[in-house]
Amino acid sequence: MIFVVAILLAVVLARLRGGRLERLGQLSFRFAPLIIVGFVIQILIFTPILGSHLSRPQIALAYDLSMILVWGTLAMNWRVPGAPLMALGVFSNWLVITLNGGFMPASQDALLQAGFVSRAMMTGNQHYNNTILIDANTRLPFLADIMAVPAALPFSNVFSPGDLLLATGTAWLVQRVMVAAQPTTGATKSSP
Repeated sequence: MIFVVAILLAVVLARLRGGRLERLGQLSFRFAPLIIVGFVIQILIFTPILGSHLSRPQIALAYDLSMILVWGTLAMNWRVPGAPLMALGVFSNWLVITLNGGFMPASQDALLQAGFVSRAMMTGNQHYNNTILIDANTRLPFLADIMAVPAALPFSNVFSPGDLLLATGTAWLVQRVMVAAQPTTGATKSSP
């Protein structure tokens, strides 16, 4: 959810700075449909649509495939403003999720701050969508969902350092594209 909030805030800020939304449509982003396919795979495997019918190894394999599509597309577009940050964020999330069996570990404190009490009470091998609790066996817990937008605020949720990098890179992209450099006009200095 932090990703959506970052995009909305970036668009509003860009508009306030004189940016034009139609410039986003002019962005040249090679192989962009692969990112959409990657996210659709994630939606399918981490919701009851398909996820309840797959084993943990199948979920982990499908997740890896989705992330290869997303990360690979971002890597191929590394010259696009913000793409390197987005790729680093995606890689960070992929790494922690892959090393933890295909699920994103989340801090119990962050889940409680975001108001997700039922998720914070998971035990043992339980998971909720793509979330498991951080425990003593969690690998790279500092890359997990350890931060939270508090429940008292709109769009409360937990997020990881990778999500923060992804959101920052996306906001940077929106700013750079919408508020393109204007050609300079006016008189040039003449020497006396």
